[in-house]
Amino acid sequence: EPLFEIISPDFMRVNLGAWKARKLPPEWLFNMFVASARRFDDGDAVLKTYLDAAETLRKVGLGDRLKNFPSQLSGGDQQRVAIARALAKNPKLLLCDEPTGALDYQTGKAILKLLQDTCRQMGKTVIVITHNSALRAMADRVITVKSGTVTSIELNPVPTDISEIEW
Repeated sequence: EPLFEIISPDFMRVNLGAWKARKLPPEWLFNMFVASARRFDDGDAVLKTYLDAAETLRKVGLGDRLKNFPSQLSGGDQQRVAIARALAKNPKLLLCDEPTGALDYQTGKAILKLLQDTCRQMGKTVIVITHNSALRAMADRVITVKSGTVTSIELNPVPTDISEIEW
């Protein structure tokens, strides 16, 4: 099981366990791109921990786009592919740098709900790095960083469901 995945705004997927980074290759079907994450790890034990690629794509709202090429996808769709790929690897820790930056409001809320549910239901640690201070309410813990220095750490004893947060 991979230790952690990073989802970044430029849609790059970085697996620090294996020290590799890949961008969406224009010649691959994007559903194969998600499934291909499996080929970059060694051993059958790792493969058994992965989630189903097609199901993960459905969870991010791309079930109807399974046969599209990356060039046929919007920036927001590509961002959701990166999120699906990271989720499909089933890491213990997800580091999400502005995971909704290229998404419209409703899609962004759906992705944040998926990340929140992943944390709660699957026992994963999800760290969301964002400039959207409204999202503080959904966190168990808020770490504020200013000019590269941690300025505060606050515990939130009663996190709010993302469906109740507006911005």
